[in-house]
Amino acid sequence: MMTTAAPPPITQPSRAVVGAPRKDHIRLKRFLASKPAVAGAVILIVLLLLVVICPFFTQDPNVSNILEKLQGHSSAHFFGTDDFGRDVLARALLGGRVSFIVAFGACIVAVAGGGILGIVAGYWRGPVDDVISRIFDILLAFPMLQLAIIILAALGPSLGAEIIAIGVSDFPRYGRLVRALTLEAKEREYVRSAVALGYSRRRILMRHIIPNIYTPVLVSATSNIGKYALAEAALSFLGIGVQLPQPSWGNMIAEGQPYLQIAPAIALVPGIAITLMTISFAFVGDGLRDAFDIREAGARS
Repeated sequence: MMTTAAPPPITQPSRAVVGAPRKDHIRLKRFLASKPAVAGAVILIVLLLLVVICPFFTQDPNVSNILEKLQGHSSAHFFGTDDFGRDVLARALLGGRVSFIVAFGACIVAVAGGGILGIVAGYWRGPVDDVISRIFDILLAFPMLQLAIIILAALGPSLGAEIIAIGVSDFPRYGRLVRALTLEAKEREYVRSAVALGYSRRRILMRHIIPNIYTPVLVSATSNIGKYALAEAALSFLGIGVQLPQPSWGNMIAEGQPYLQIAPAIALVPGIAITLMTISFAFVGDGLRDAFDIREAGARS
């Protein structure tokens, strides 16, 4: 009885050269050679540790004391108090958690949603590609913040809704990037060989296409995390994001705006924090782009 032999494995282009330094070591050296990227990474690590650990050791950010309202720096309140007598530092640290959670959550939603649709459009082409591409074009016609406001108006203000709104409003950009990368990967010799040998679409996608396109997506996502944090702050500032008394950097800036002359720390502390976070993610993204030697990801995204 004759049996059908399994197709031979496809040999992809070699990823390492004998005797040469490992690529990950080279990339790490390139990243460390970028002083802005290293500085941004250090700032982000410090900010993340502060917002994760320090709220356990500070005062309750929602406990008010009207007798201590709008106080300046003191031993009990390092950055003073707000108009309800709440500790500004404690609220800024807890608000930082919201910014990081929303930023990372929105990034996951955008990359996952856009990535799946982009792969489907780029690999299957035809009518499927036409429909998905038109959806991308329609969504990209709206500015990201405006589309997020529309989605939030439909879902209602909450932390989860804010993550979904920001992520969905930006996933077409990742969809177009992944679609372009998938179209390029399909034309590579080892992918054509896998198709000719009868490998399943699932295996081709999981073993030959996705591993070769994820790096530009990762770099683009890292650069945009700060943008999502800034979008969260804007939505909370407008009052349609995270709702009081839950602190976020956006609603803290809104609360402190009337008191800029007598208690500037209420607005300046979260404002400086969100600025540092946004710039640091941009620096880290640029460092990763140089480390991975990606020249076209930014143009495609």
